Amino acid sequence: MKSILQFEIKQLLRDKKTLIFLFVIPLIIFPLINGGFSFLAKKQINKVLHDSLRVAMEENNLVSSFSDSLRAANISYDLFSKIDSTSVDTLLKKYPVVVTFEKNDTTSLVTALVTYSSKKDKNSMKASKLIRMLKKVKTNEIEKRYALAGINNYYEVKEVKLSNQASEIKTDNYNNSKSLPITLLIVLFIGTFIVANYVILGEKDNKTLETLLTSGASRMEIVKGKMIIVLSAGIIMAILEMLSFYLYILFSDFGGVKLHLSLPALLLILLVALSACILAASFNTFVSSKFKSSSMGQAYSMPLTLVVSLLAFAGVFDGISLEKGLLLLPILAPAGMIKNLIIGTYSYNSLAVVILANLFYALIFIRKTVSFLNSENVLDRENDGFLDDNKRSNLNYSLLAFGFVLLIYYFLGGYLQQKEIISGLIFSQILILGIASYLIVGFKFPKENKKDLYSFKKANYSYFIYAIILGLFARMPISYFKIGFLWLFPLPKIFTENNVLTSFNDLNIVYFVLIVALLPAIFEELLFRGSFLAIIKRGRSDLAASVIVGIMFGLMHLNFYTLLETSMLGIIMTWLCLKSGSIFPAMLTHFVNNATSVLLSKIPDYASIDMAFLEKVLNSHWLLGGGSVLTVITIYLIYLKDKKENHF
Repeated sequence: MKSILQFEIKQLLRDKKTLIFLFVIPLIIFPLINGGFSFLAKKQINKVLHDSLRVAMEENNLVSSFSDSLRAANISYDLFSKIDSTSVDTLLKKYPVVVTFEKNDTTSLVTALVTYSSKKDKNSMKASKLIRMLKKVKTNEIEKRYALAGINNYYEVKEVKLSNQASEIKTDNYNNSKSLPITLLIVLFIGTFIVANYVILGEKDNKTLETLLTSGASRMEIVKGKMIIVLSAGIIMAILEMLSFYLYILFSDFGGVKLHLSLPALLLILLVALSACILAASFNTFVSSKFKSSSMGQAYSMPLTLVVSLLAFAGVFDGISLEKGLLLLPILAPAGMIKNLIIGTYSYNSLAVVILANLFYALIFIRKTVSFLNSENVLDRENDGFLDDNKRSNLNYSLLAFGFVLLIYYFLGGYLQQKEIISGLIFSQILILGIASYLIVGFKFPKENKKDLYSFKKANYSYFIYAIILGLFARMPISYFKIGFLWLFPLPKIFTENNVLTSFNDLNIVYFVLIVALLPAIFEELLFRGSFLAIIKRGRSDLAASVIVGIMFGLMHLNFYTLLETSMLGIIMTWLCLKSGSIFPAMLTHFVNNATSVLLSKIPDYASIDMAFLEKVLNSHWLLGGGSVLTVITIYLIYLKDKKENHF
């Protein structure tokens, strides 16, 4: 063991990049991220507030009375004779703020209406600047009028005082309880990943791993030696990062961070971090042993960073209550527990579960690593231990393409849907998903027949009957899984109360079905059961391809509350597409499923049925149970039909 550790330390000290990441990055990450961003944000806000502001203003006799105040506040204006609601929308494209006036004929009072787009933070800040100025003008005018009437002390500004029941210490800890766990876990996982890549994959590249494996040391000793090096690196990084955090708190001039931690809380945070570090070290040692080269390991660093970041952010989300199954989720649970330790809302039972879960997962990865190092293909540079080259290439391409589509759909599609939900959704489906589905297979298989890739083939009529049944009833057995899933992983109400269908309440039912049911049934199916399935199914079983494409389909909806439901439905539709040999039955299932949701939401508009009564009927065990049985029978009939067609 001693000789192995000496060998690994020598190898590690030779790599300057790893040493920089190990010692330098943890020290600068808090000042860089927190201090730098705080400074830039503060600078940008001050710039916006002190910049000159030009607004569109409707002509009114009052304007001249506060024009001097406007100039003093560095606010200029362009006058318009009449501004109606249509003109406001047009002017907002050119001006950050539009001011109109409304007169009450009964009281003769004139009200200034300030309109701005809250979707742009700059405009909100500029509008706030103008509103504060107008309120000040109003206060001055009222004081002047009462003074003319001889009432000098009648008007008096009352300051509303808010009383925070929490102590200053609790407030500071709560306000700063997120940055430490997020950055700590990201640095731990990514740092140990880089070190593990070097001490294992670097040795594979340099062909020194073979020397180590034939040195007479047992595989367990080799794994322990590498684990100790990777774990030590993680611990060093965690300590340096905590030091960085402390120094940032001590010397920060950006109004940033204040934490008040007792010694027991600090020790418990370090204990959770240590367990997370052991998990990170074991996981990264296992993963690195499977890759065939360091370049391949580097290719996976970005997806790993993304996954770790998302789970860490989810763990510190304000609505997340760390209980039940959430305590068992790696990264998410340690992040949430560190946050709870900072704000003082933890239990020792939950703390023990999180730590033991981390250690249990670590033990599994250690055993897997030892098993792999004992296998014959440990030094096989043609095999990475996960997938063959063709499968890996197809999966990597699909995941990369999926990531790009997801980002475009989230940012561009989300922006357009936020502006106008109906036109934004149409644009997102047709242009983003439609074009993406064509480009993805076009780049991957430029010479292959697109009709075959998309499975534009005739299917037996029975598959369309099965498709309708699944579209109507598949959600019913899934609902039982969903209930169990949500019990095990409780979600905040912000997720469970969001119903996108309410955005279409005023829409004609025909257009409603067209937008919510028909368009997704065409363009989402072209992307998932067309493009992605054409790539992923090669070299894989129908079940494996169905699960991968189904989960991608669920993730595309960007809703954790419905993730299980949409993923399972995606798996069923993918399996139906594979068994029927055609994409059209899957399209029909998708359409019927979405159209059913639309029609059920519209029933109260066309019939005198109480919504509460309707929900009670739809959630009755008789209906859910009957639908579940029918779904299982349908899936079994599809299985029998496929077996008969392929074997007889």
